Amino acid sequence: MGGGLGLLSPSHQIDLTVRQCEGREGLVNLATITEKIEADYIRGLIGFSTVCLPERVKFDDKLNVYWRVQATVLELCFPTPAKLLAFAPTKEKIVLIKKFGIVIIHAPWQGLSYFDNTGNTDQLIIKLVQLAKIFPVSGVIFHPDTIANFNGLEVIPLPVLIENASGDKKFGSTVEDIARIKRDYGVNFAFNIQQAWKSDPTMKLADEMILAMADRIRCLRASGQSGNDGQVPVHLADNYQEICQKLRMIPNVPVVLEGRLSGKVLTMAKNELSFVAKNGHPLN
Repeated sequence: MGGGLGLLSPSHQIDLTVRQCEGREGLVNLATITEKIEADYIRGLIGFSTVCLPERVKFDDKLNVYWRVQATVLELCFPTPAKLLAFAPTKEKIVLIKKFGIVIIHAPWQGLSYFDNTGNTDQLIIKLVQLAKIFPVSGVIFHPDTIANFNGLEVIPLPVLIENASGDKKFGSTVEDIARIKRDYGVNFAFNIQQAWKSDPTMKLADEMILAMADRIRCLRASGQSGNDGQVPVHLADNYQEICQKLRMIPNVPVVLEGRLSGKVLTMAKNELSFVAKNGHPLN
């Protein structure tokens, strides 16, 4: 047993006369490895809304763009009742939709009032429920100022998300409104960072809304401001630092990018997703 070291080949024998910390300049530094891992670690649950591309772009083409840039989240956005009711996905479209790990639907918000006892929006609710049965839906976003009676949201079989409104809306743009909704109803939230910034560029309102929504935040929506345009991609926005800072505060929540894509849309989509994935991750 005493000759155990002799079993090692000359190249593997230990020279006890050499200090083991010497001659290691060429070895990889652990801190360097850690820094590289952190730099490469990006936010995974991120994708685009269908409104990022113009209406003239076919639905399948939109989804193919998002899929090619490795988006994992898809928002199907229907601004008007007519657009929602006209949406009849074929088997091929359903296959495309199901490629994305998380699917969110944005319910119509133009010119309507849900649960106002007129029955005018019943058809829309039925349609949303039908879609949620066709493919997995992680959340259905509603604007708070379109809800006449919030009790109606608690009885429909949908994963309801209430989105904070912009400052020009009658309801849903203040911390008090959000706190009241959370206190009185069992719904969750979609936090729109840009709309909070638009109401208060100091981002104090954003911080207060995050605290008010707390553990009920299920989705983040992100675009940015450039001049008078509040729906530009984050990586092209003047306020990208403020937007990304709030993204970093809320990890492990799906992010829907809603900035308009134009020009070479594949390149722009790739740049936007990559930028937000890296700069919006808490390790960066």
